Amino acid sequence: MNCMVLIAVTGIGASAWGQSGEWIHDVPDGTVLGPGESIVVTLSVAFEGGGAPFAAFGASVHDTLNTLGADLGGIDGWTVLSDLDELPGDMTTTDGDSLFGTYAVQINVFGPFNSDNPIDVIEFTWTAGEGSGEVAFETADSFLGLYVGEDKESARGINDVPTEETSFGWIVVSCAADVNGDGLLNVLDFIAFQQAFLSQNPIADCDGNGAFNALDFVCFQGVFVAGCP
Repeated sequence: MNCMVLIAVTGIGASAWGQSGEWIHDVPDGTVLGPGESIVVTLSVAFEGGGAPFAAFGASVHDTLNTLGADLGGIDGWTVLSDLDELPGDMTTTDGDSLFGTYAVQINVFGPFNSDNPIDVIEFTWTAGEGSGEVAFETADSFLGLYVGEDKESARGINDVPTEETSFGWIVVSCAADVNGDGLLNVLDFIAFQQAFLSQNPIADCDGNGAFNALDFVCFQGVFVAGCP
């Protein structure tokens, strides 16, 4: 896991100001994608406690889990968001699965950057491939450098404010009828669908209306009869 590059001023300990950070994201729980479908993810950082942070930091996000080892998709675009400035263009790279070295200095706005008004760091687009399985991302462990105070002129430097990691992800389903992902359509898929329904796994919300009821079984019977491409 890549560590973040930090910019900070030596001096005051973080605990004296009660600051802590948290990576947050906007991926809904239980997101299910089909082949070719995309999801746009925004990663932000929020701080709680202490004064208003005026922060300088870098960010990195990694694809860490591909449960079936299939071609589940990849990153096909990203942008650093407007809260950040002074980003060297050659410092963000991707291998198609992960983003590396997204370094920036946050100078455009002043806090407090709590969960209601976080620092928006990066937005990226991920597009599903033809496989089936679970995709999970994880942010890098990070310690941020902050300036905390009533305004820019009075802000004082803090080193190594801890920021909690976060993980998030989604499910890729290449064929809605092949629930167990073995490439075959048979009674085992009905059993897998029933188990998913009982646990309210989003893959069993066949009609996509957010509710789990008899209509999902009717929907699944239809897609099973239709088969897979």
